[in-house]
Amino acid sequence: MAFQKFVLSAMETQLFGDTPEQDFVSDSDCRVFKEHEAFKTWSDLHNFLLWCHACPEAIKAGRNVWEVYVKTEKEKARAR
Repeated sequence: MAFQKFVLSAMETQLFGDTPEQDFVSDSDCRVFKEHEAFKTWSDLHNFLLWCHACPEAIKAGRNVWEVYVKTEKEKARAR
């Protein structure tokens, strides 16, 4: 699953509860995400967030969301 789809899913399911990470996914403008190449690495996402002038707290929450995304993808791969 692409990171952008993961973010949409997390937004719909409230995966992160009442946390800065949920604020990150809820505040993410997925239309902007769709205009950019799929994020393949944390570096890709980090550079995008810097380009958007994200605050340090949003970058930290984004990193945490990215780590959950990577863990989820690894678990799916192992289950196949």
